[in-house]
Amino acid sequence: MLRTSSQPAPSNDVNNGILQDHIEKWQRILRGQESYDGNGSAVEQARRYYFENINDIVVTLTRQRSFVNQQLPEVYLLISLMGYSPETTITVFEVLNPERLLILTSRETEGELQWIDNYLIRTGKLPLPRYERRDYHPNDVISIFRIIEDRLGMDDVKNILSQQSSEPTFNGTARRVVIDITGGKKAMGAMAALAAWEYGVEPCYLDGEYDAHLRRPRPGTERLLMLGQSMKQLGGRELEAAKRLFEAGAYETAREQFRLLADRLANPEEARLFRDLSKLYAAWCTLDIDHLHEYADTLKNLLEQTRLPVRHAAFQALHQQFEFLEQLSKRDPDALVLNHYLLGLHYQDIHRYDFAALLFYRTIEGCFIRRLHTRNPDFHPQRPRYELLGDRDELSRKYLNIAKQLDPNFNLQDLPHRISLMDAAVLLCALDDDLIHHTGLHTPEALGNLRQLTEIRNRSILAHGYDSVTKDGSDKLERRAWHILEKYWQITHPEQQLREYCKQLRFLRNFDL
Repeated sequence: MLRTSSQPAPSNDVNNGILQDHIEKWQRILRGQESYDGNGSAVEQARRYYFENINDIVVTLTRQRSFVNQQLPEVYLLISLMGYSPETTITVFEVLNPERLLILTSRETEGELQWIDNYLIRTGKLPLPRYERRDYHPNDVISIFRIIEDRLGMDDVKNILSQQSSEPTFNGTARRVVIDITGGKKAMGAMAALAAWEYGVEPCYLDGEYDAHLRRPRPGTERLLMLGQSMKQLGGRELEAAKRLFEAGAYETAREQFRLLADRLANPEEARLFRDLSKLYAAWCTLDIDHLHEYADTLKNLLEQTRLPVRHAAFQALHQQFEFLEQLSKRDPDALVLNHYLLGLHYQDIHRYDFAALLFYRTIEGCFIRRLHTRNPDFHPQRPRYELLGDRDELSRKYLNIAKQLDPNFNLQDLPHRISLMDAAVLLCALDDDLIHHTGLHTPEALGNLRQLTEIRNRSILAHGYDSVTKDGSDKLERRAWHILEKYWQITHPEQQLREYCKQLRFLRNFDL
């Protein structure tokens, strides 16, 4: 029998008044200003308080707000992505009350499963035989698609899907399969949305009014959005799934999805814009410099011809990027150095910390090499002719003296045959270069700190070691790369505000139209 949202419940006014009091106490507990039960950290106590005092009201309000004058769906299987916030999974489960729940999580977030155990299984809301859990690899979002594909291929779900395919979304008596894409990172949600589109099941998303102080939706403002019907219009479901891929930085996959949509939609302009922007960003990410100018021109022409209203800020940023990519296509040395830093930020955003560390390392190295070039454009780090920088013997003496202070075990007897990052830093120090003074690297101690920092990259599996770079390691290299790049830019491009310039050159995350 279908359940409806008209079941007796306290009025919204009563619920909202009680909820406000609970939220204020919950915030005090979260900030450590008040204790709840004295067990565990402030965050743990606040979360227990949330589930024991706030969650039921949130569920009631969410159900009422989400299904006004509508029947609640009859859900057989709810597949839910879960990151570090189990609250969304629990809320969606209690609103939809499915027969079965499959949680997709990773080893990084498996500690959050205790809240599922405490507040769904032990309370009897979710009988243990109806609970499933599968792990995906956090660095392999494709595994999410495979897990969903595998589960939807099982016999119990096949019958559900065959009924669902013959009926409009959430009408009739057929039980449903729903995929909750709220939790986890954007790339994970994008992949889950693609799986929902591919197999014709219903994606949903728990929306709410974002509270900047809480850094999450404010409890009581949630609304469960069933995305199938709205995204079905004019290819909207596929378009939204492709946009999620774009926002997550999966540009090549997004480009293919937008290409397919542009070929078949009645109004394909938006898909075409995203298709060409995805193609450009994919080439930019892979340093396909030979094609950047061509792809930029294609997108520029499409922007001029489109009838779609593009936000002024996005339009301005794109034209700034077109100018930068033209410099990059010409192999402008400073554009190449800055590009290392920009791509490092991109890979850091999508949690590819080894790639980010390598690019931040190259940023630092590039700044140092460029300073050597400015002293003499004919000087090349792969075939160094040190006489181009001044008196070779004097330079050798100073270089070796600094190097031995940096490392007492240093046994090189002459200047290096090839110049790496640290070689360049020591050379610039020996040359008393302005960049060395601006960056505070004019002492052996400071150079030693830099060398220790570069070991983060050197130990990476992408360089000379077998370690994986952590977020903290990537952040440390980013901060040093930015400091050195900014000082270099102040010397070589004093008329340009680098911080604002970088903001314009960052990949657009949501190309709002």
